[in-house]
Amino acid sequence: MFDFFAILVFLLGLLVSFVVGGNNSVPSVAILISTRVIKTRYSILIASISMFLGASLGSFSMEKFAERAIRGPLYILEMVFFSTLLISLISFLILSKRGIPTSLSQMIYPSLTIIALISDGVLVINLHTLLLVISSWIFSPIISILLTISLYFLIRRYIDRIENSLIKVIKFYRLIILASCSFIVFVLGANTIGLLVSLGLVSFPHNIVELTYAVGASLGTFTLSKRAAIKVGFKITKLGYTSSSSVMLGSFLTSEVFTLMGIPISLTQITMGGIIGLSLLNMSNKSTSSNVRNVIKNWTMAPLLCMMGSLVAFESTSALVFLHAL
Repeated sequence: MFDFFAILVFLLGLLVSFVVGGNNSVPSVAILISTRVIKTRYSILIASISMFLGASLGSFSMEKFAERAIRGPLYILEMVFFSTLLISLISFLILSKRGIPTSLSQMIYPSLTIIALISDGVLVINLHTLLLVISSWIFSPIISILLTISLYFLIRRYIDRIENSLIKVIKFYRLIILASCSFIVFVLGANTIGLLVSLGLVSFPHNIVELTYAVGASLGTFTLSKRAAIKVGFKITKLGYTSSSSVMLGSFLTSEVFTLMGIPISLTQITMGGIIGLSLLNMSNKSTSSNVRNVIKNWTMAPLLCMMGSLVAFESTSALVFLHAL
């Protein structure tokens, strides 16, 4: 029975990797599309390659996260991971269909925590890890907003100095946008897919889980990201070259710091935080304000729904296992 759950965890992790690849790469793809630095199909291809490289080469920094975050009997952990991944998958499918980006870490970690709290001591949450993750959710978007706004004015100042040379300006923007978007998707693979790899290790060795999930995430980016990217790129804010460069550089610098610390973060939240930061400079735009509020609302609702759904799924799974054992 419990080996069966281990296989289910692996398969669900693969499916979630696929959906996450299409959902959380949206801001980067959106910026490449909305600024027209390169053609849409090439934007998606570059993001897919970066996702694969990040998930396959960089996820080692996250492979021990699940082991650090929650402890308990292996068969219980398998059921917990199964329940959490199942609800996360359903949530991602719904949000992706609506073209709304969301955060995997803000779905999975609260769900693990709430299940541990009702387990009567069978499962133990690492309080140090809990505080680090919560702190990252609070401070990472704030840091991203501040960095993005600062970089925006610095880049504008630099462009003013070279504006007489159109060729230099174009080359600068192309280089900085392509590089920063590629790096941010790479970090997404290393951090977010790395979180899934840490859960999937209850099933198979690291190399198998890592490579399989990397392929799944890359295919998800290639096939699912376009629709949501267009929604984000053109409805939240009509990004120009300076804004796009600022958002991606600020997001990359912020996410890289937390990733090097081995903390699972919401890379979507960080990038969207940068976009919102620039949008706040022009809050007189009612359409921008409305879309920003919608994104924030979905950031809040998704974790709450996943926590409730994961509790129901875990209780149902536990009941089925108990009945099977009779």
